[in-house]
Amino acid sequence: MERNYIFLQVLILSFLIFSCNNSNKYSNDTPEGVLTKGSQNKEIQIDNKSWLDSLFARTETYSINIYDPDKFIKEILKDTVKMGLFKDVSESTHNYKALSFAYSMLGNSKKIESDYLSAIYYYKKAYENALLSDDANLKALSLNMMGVIYRRKSAGKTALEYYTRALKAAEESNISTDFMLKSIAISNEGIGGLYRMLEQYDLSLKYYKQSLVYEEQLGSLLGKAIGNHNIGKIYRLLGKLDSAKIYHERSLEYNNKMNSIYGKAICYNDLGTIEMLKDNMDKAYLLFVPALEMANKCGDSTYITNSKLNIGWYHTRKSHQDTAIKYINDAMAIAKRIGNKSAIMRGYKLLSELEQDRRNYLNALNYFKLSNAYGDSIVNEKTQQYLADLTILYDIEKKRNEIESLQKDNETKKQKLIARNRLIVSLILAVLVIIVVA
Repeated sequence: MERNYIFLQVLILSFLIFSCNNSNKYSNDTPEGVLTKGSQNKEIQIDNKSWLDSLFARTETYSINIYDPDKFIKEILKDTVKMGLFKDVSESTHNYKALSFAYSMLGNSKKIESDYLSAIYYYKKAYENALLSDDANLKALSLNMMGVIYRRKSAGKTALEYYTRALKAAEESNISTDFMLKSIAISNEGIGGLYRMLEQYDLSLKYYKQSLVYEEQLGSLLGKAIGNHNIGKIYRLLGKLDSAKIYHERSLEYNNKMNSIYGKAICYNDLGTIEMLKDNMDKAYLLFVPALEMANKCGDSTYITNSKLNIGWYHTRKSHQDTAIKYINDAMAIAKRIGNKSAIMRGYKLLSELEQDRRNYLNALNYFKLSNAYGDSIVNEKTQQYLADLTILYDIEKKRNEIESLQKDNETKKQKLIARNRLIVSLILAVLVIIVVA
């Protein structure tokens, strides 16, 4: 009777131990196991979860391409309800890998809308969850995307810091998947672009060429089109016009294969600019005109502005003053509407040249001053943006250190829990041995 009582106590003790150890676990092996469990124990109703299953499956194989989304991902990016649901389910299951992807997708959606403040917030959250999952692929992705946003905001130094950190995370991981190779290509392309902005053309060329190597390895038509365009642009800035033309023609070839009207518009403008610099003005005009037609078809205000300025430049050089003024004023009206200060600066510079040709030197001087004023404004904005971005960068680093510290604490607690459980199991075994011997 006494033996049975002791044995019953041991069984109860064992049951309690294993119940405690398993009480905080979630069934997160597959999305289906958690579709009715929310973060606050509320039910998440999903009528058709096949798209959700696909998203979770893609997170495991890193086949969610944020840089160049396929048709399926583009459809999800347009649906804020689906993205929100993907985030909620990932959060409820503590699936930090999927959650990082979810926040990156939300950030990408905001990037497309040019809502850069919201995009930075989501990419920051994506990075935090990449740290929690200790996933090098996702760290590189979120850091790269923050670099993209700050580059678009003309915060060059901050963007450079993010791109550099993304490149370091990718290279130190020694991972050679297509996903990581794309991250390395994007980092190199971003760093090359920033050095171009800083007029460090030799360094820019180095990073652009490294990026193109990875894009060719991946066989990405879009990546190769952008890579050749970037290298051509640097050769043009270095005054090596023949080399520039070769790379821009290669870029046009890839854009023709993709039938990208947007890409072709860029290439025609680039090739037209080279012809202008070679004094082949009539050849340039035959490239600028279809470039404007393509830009109008795309509806891209930035490239419509650039195309009109290029045609205005052509007419300025040909002394077609009235026509030149018309195109330049049209371009500046659009540039002022969308706040494109670089285009406004260039427009005033062209107007200054026109007035100088007319021998209206006072007007030429006034336009020249306005052009310089916009140039100074651009420089000042970049400086102020950098100072503001440093604060955000500090907050992210602080959060990263907090997460790393939390991970260390959790690991210590985990080891203590394992040691305690081993001790309890040893005691149970000892009691069982005593019972058997007795």
